[in-house]
Amino acid sequence: MSHLTERPATPAVPSAPLQESHPSILSASSGPESDPISSTSECTCCRLPPVPEPSTLAEAIPQLDLNNSATLEERFLESLAIQPAVGSTVRAAALVPQDQRAAGHYLLIDLLCHRLFSTFRHQGGIRNFSVYYYNRFIPGDTLTVVARRVFRSRLSWLEATVARDSVLVATATALYDAAGLEAEDSAEKLFTDFDGVHSCVVSDRR
Repeated sequence: MSHLTERPATPAVPSAPLQESHPSILSASSGPESDPISSTSECTCCRLPPVPEPSTLAEAIPQLDLNNSATLEERFLESLAIQPAVGSTVRAAALVPQDQRAAGHYLLIDLLCHRLFSTFRHQGGIRNFSVYYYNRFIPGDTLTVVARRVFRSRLSWLEATVARDSVLVATATALYDAAGLEAEDSAEKLFTDFDGVHSCVVSDRR
């Protein structure tokens, strides 16, 4: 037979104001300055650092050059100097920009060879353009390139050799479908003027 047991009621604890029970905790945060928004703005650990003005971004980020809007490719081509053609050969030199992104940036080689090949006439006859890379280059290197027109039986193509000092960097070829163009064509017919470049002296002693 079950018996119901009546438990004593839990004694009620008189609630005391929080300020009275813990005066040391809330005394510093009491008052109008205890507003959450104002207290957050005064907290040094939560305060956001000031955002630099646009004029000082270059100082805040040393790698950022606000005054240099030119791309690596544009700066590289601006340094390109092409010598006047001698026979069916043309020589040029270009300076790799002083930028860490330029190290091993092989698109610069492609542009260099393509720009030199564009000094030859009959561009519509070029059917294939290939570049082969052998060694890297770094910012500040001077790249020299020699491009020539080659005739072999009925075939004709352009070839270029790119080097830094005596180290081979790359070679490029462009297959030339020169229908009606013979090896006896003079240099004046093989080359065309190119704007935006100037002559320089490139030594053959490497």
